[in-house]
Amino acid sequence: MLKNKMNISLLTRKPTIFSIDYAKEKIRNLFNKKTGPIAVLESMERGLSEMKIEFSTNKKVSAITYVISGINTLKYALEQKKKGLIKLLIVGPAIVVLPDEADKIILDGNIDIIILPSQWNKDLYCSKYPQLEKKIAILPAGVKNVEEENLNKNGLLIYNKNSDEILLKQIIEVIGNKIPYKIINYGHFKQKKYYELLSNYKYLVYLSPSESQGIALQEAWTRGVPTFVWNRGYWEYKGNKWFDPKISAPYLNEKCGMFFKDGEDFKNKLNTFLESRFEPKKYCLEKLSDKVFAHNLLNLITNYEKQH
Repeated sequence: MLKNKMNISLLTRKPTIFSIDYAKEKIRNLFNKKTGPIAVLESMERGLSEMKIEFSTNKKVSAITYVISGINTLKYALEQKKKGLIKLLIVGPAIVVLPDEADKIILDGNIDIIILPSQWNKDLYCSKYPQLEKKIAILPAGVKNVEEENLNKNGLLIYNKNSDEILLKQIIEVIGNKIPYKIINYGHFKQKKYYELLSNYKYLVYLSPSESQGIALQEAWTRGVPTFVWNRGYWEYKGNKWFDPKISAPYLNEKCGMFFKDGEDFKNKLNTFLESRFEPKKYCLEKLSDKVFAHNLLNLITNYEKQH
């Protein structure tokens, strides 16, 4: 049984300055490069702070240790679990893309809980290893609440992330002179610039083949920006293919936007999207906040305590 007073260790690398992962972290910080795992970490840190739960980041392991990312980090944590220094080991979401990878490390019996960001991820894992069903928990990370000041937003911001060039051309032709627009290409802008654009554009067109969660979408929603999302319906990776009706935006619903499947569908639905009333910020605060993320983690820990 774990202690009632929680003290959670968060890890994205081994808690030592003498590691490659530590050097990589310093380089990312130097260039102000934000990765998905770091966004998850920062959301959890903010959420736990808001709930006044004690935690440490990349400093030590404790009875409750949560490995957010890194195969080497997980290997280290598993060693500590075997030594008895960790009682509850939680891992994910940024360990492996598929459970077969890294010598199937995610199947290690010393892992107590596996966190994945959405239902389609869990379905994919369990299709390969059904025994993971009870071990996997779905916990989407939150995003920081932002109070918007610009009441005069206008235009479409097009977020292009590995989309089809033909599709992008069709979308631009449909928009024409109807509404101002700007295209940004994934990997070619800094996060600060993305936030600035979200503060000035009223809508976001999101072009990505698939998303395990879609934090960039949530960053739009928390700023009150509804999203029109391309959904081709399947994910591809190293010869694997997985179909899901919400593969490109697992948390999109009628409160925060709409899907379209191709250029023709974009044309048919654009006016409906522009004329609809959405409440993306309200949805994000209720379901996808930092506090909700941390609260869900604490519930997982409490339930584990009760069962063990």
